[in-house]
Parts: sequence; structure tokens; C-alpha cells
Amino acid sequence: MAVDDGWSFATPAEVIAEPDKPQLALTFDDGLTSVLTNALPVLRHHGIPATAFVVTGWADGQISDEAFRRVVLDWQGLSALQEGGVTLASHSLSHPDFGRLEAGEARRELEVSRERLHRVLGVETTEFAIPLGQSRNWTPVAGLTAAEAGYTTVYAQCVSTRPEGTIARTFITRIDRPVLFRAALAGAYDNWEEWY
Repeated sequence: MAVDDGWSFATPAEVIAEPDKPQLALTFDDGLTSVLTNALPVLRHHGIPATAFVVTGWADGQISDEAFRRVVLDWQGLSALQEGGVTLASHSLSHPDFGRLEAGEARRELEVSRERLHRVLGVETTEFAIPLGQSRNWTPVAGLTAAEAGYTTVYAQCVSTRPEGTIARTFITRIDRPVLFRAALAGAYDNWEEWY
């Protein structure tokens, strides 16, 4: 549908570099098994690049809910995503609300996540997607801490109300029908934050 409407698929960096070009960057949060089992075959078939922002503590098995643990990729699953051509980047160590973290806690979440990606899979990332993604989930202190931890690109929800210094993403779910998807592409949700 997007291609029929004149859009092409690109990496986040390509979209950022040419913001007026009709390009879409596909990103997935959390490191869920559905990205490997459902999305990856489609992405590979069509040659579409994608980035998965992963919670490294969850890949390490640090999840108390057994049912949720079954839907989160471990490092072997993340490696399979990487081998399938998906770029991996950070979504924190434990998926906290950075709007409520002290600077030291934020630093640990950012640094340990980045270090685990490098140590386990050799991933060197400077990209970070804010857990929960809304303006209230990020602070100027978190932004400074992210920069100090080596992140150059931080993604947030909402074009209009996102925190200063972040890159906007639009939240799309599997239940969004074509009319909603096209509305999102046209900017209808630029002032809207998911779950807000």
C-alpha cells in the first residue's frame, strides 16, 4: 500500500538525511518474537530494511512474567534477526520510564544496554528509542546522559510534542487499517502521543 502511494523504504538514517523525500523507516520495539517469526520473512522477501530497538535485560532473561518471557527474543533470536538483515539498536536495559529516573539510573540503563549489544553481538549502536516513547518519558537530564553514553540519535513519539533533541516516530500497530495508516503518513497524528 505505501509503495503504491509513492513511498519507498529506507533506513532511519536515510529518512533523517532527506526528510522531504517520501521514505519510510520501519522500526520495531522491545525485541519480540513476532519480529523474527512474522516480520522478518516479509522484510527479506521485499528487501525492506528495518531496525529493532531491543531491551537487553530481557534478552538476558531478566523477566519475571513467564508468559511475557515466551514472547521476547533471547540473544540467539536477536542474532537470527541480525543475520536476517535487521539492524539492532538500544531500547534500554530494562524498559523503564526515563521520565522518573535519576541521572545515575538513566546512565546505567543506557550504558549497560549499549555495552551488552556490543559484547554479545558485536553491535555498535548510537541509536536509542525511548521506552514508552512519550514526552513525559524523557527529560533534559536523560537527553544529556544519552549523549554522554554515546548515543547520537534518540527517537520519541509525536512530531509536535516530542522532547527537544529527539527524532519523531509514528506509532503504527497491527490493527491499524489502511485508512488509519494513510492518515498517519499524511501527518494526522503529528500531535498525538500513544497511550497519552
